[in-house]
Amino acid sequence: MLSVDVFDTLLWRGTRPEFVRFGDVSVLQSRALVARGWGGASALALLRTRLAVTRQAYQRVRAEGGEVCFRQILENLCQDLALPADAVDLFEQVELDYEKTVLRPNRALALLLQRLAVPVVVTSDTPLAAARIAELMRCFHPDLPLQGVFASCQEQATKRDGSLYPRLCRHFDVDPGAVVHVGDNPLADGKMAAANGLAAKVIPRILPWRLVHGWRAGRARRRLRGQGLIP
Repeated sequence: MLSVDVFDTLLWRGTRPEFVRFGDVSVLQSRALVARGWGGASALALLRTRLAVTRQAYQRVRAEGGEVCFRQILENLCQDLALPADAVDLFEQVELDYEKTVLRPNRALALLLQRLAVPVVVTSDTPLAAARIAELMRCFHPDLPLQGVFASCQEQATKRDGSLYPRLCRHFDVDPGAVVHVGDNPLADGKMAAANGLAAKVIPRILPWRLVHGWRAGRARRRLRGQGLIP
């Protein structure tokens, strides 16, 4: 069986860093609120609150284990800004629609997986629910037959600490030695997969992408600190 990472493996991101994407989405979410007649939260207020509740969520995970959940972040955001409960669904869809405009499919890898004719599951460390990952896969890789989607949010176990891999093997009743895991992260997709008995293949993003992404991410962090939006 093949286990394949999603983001930056089957679905490529550009060099626009996460903090900047949060800002993009906040603008779209503010517009969506106005369109629904739920105005009152500016893009800046949405971004400020998103950054704060996301930071709190990751602090909790570092202290208690498990994984951050996107829906919980949105619920906390809406509660803090006194927005209607229905805004959670609206914000989630806005973000998924945005992702569909910025992600790119790794068609070469998908074609190789199809030619291998072995069962394929996608295994992702992500705040997104498995159903949302499946939606993205149908959008970008409609011809890639999947046996399942394993998302750390859903399982409350992660690749980065190794706990997601045993769950994957138990779910499909396969020996770890019969699973090949492919991903871009040397720790989560490489070291931790191998430590759990899987055959691991790490395919990192190319060096120019990593250099540009790292530079843009550092610049975004400095700008947000200057605005008092992050510590």
